[in-house]
Amino acid sequence: MPHATAPLSLKLCTSKTMNDDQKIKIAELKQLRAIEHFKSVISMAELALKSAILINGGASVALLTFIGNIKSGDKNFLVYSLCSFAFGVLFGAIGTFLAYLAQNHFMEQINAQIKSQDDEKHKFVAIGSCGLSYLAFFIGIILASNGLMGIST
Repeated sequence: MPHATAPLSLKLCTSKTMNDDQKIKIAELKQLRAIEHFKSVISMAELALKSAILINGGASVALLTFIGNIKSGDKNFLVYSLCSFAFGVLFGAIGTFLAYLAQNHFMEQINAQIKSQDDEKHKFVAIGSCGLSYLAFFIGIILASNGLMGIST
């Protein structure tokens, strides 16, 4: 039966006699892993914010086009849904700005070579703002569907 070998970092960590080169290599691997994880988190946050702005903005444009082509009927729900989509874009933009502030604060700490402290305030408000943007989209969809039901009758 073939014998499975453990990863290099596990072998090096479990070895009782690690030389300085091995310790440096482990530290470098850990640092590379942390950097890649950080890049992944930033990429996902960027995608969430872009998506929030895109879906609300696209819905606003589509709804404006639709409202402009309606001849008659009650447009109140459609106008309210348009406002909800507009607030969704606003919350997405606020979230993007706060994410920038959080990352700028983090980079200032790195450049000043001081112990990095999480900028919890900006980070959590940015996450909440992104969540509000998605909530505004959901509310806008519900209002738009109610408005469309009122037009068809």
